Amino acid sequence: MPSTHHTNKPAPAAMPLERVFVLKLADSATAGELTGRLEHVVCGRQLEFGSARQLMALLRQTGPDGRRKP
Repeated sequence: MPSTHHTNKPAPAAMPLERVFVLKLADSATAGELTGRLEHVVCGRQLEFGSARQLMALLRQTGPDGRRKP
């Protein structure tokens, strides 16, 4: 008889398509030197980053149209 295991975790929230990105890491990227680009799925806009800090800033500053917020 199959085991049924229930958890009290909530179901994952739906991810709005406007906030979906593809993360492309450079071949030379390392844990200490994270470089690459983000591609906004909805509009295809590509944003380059040269550090983990820049990557996080881009994620926070990019609007639903793929453009940087003012």
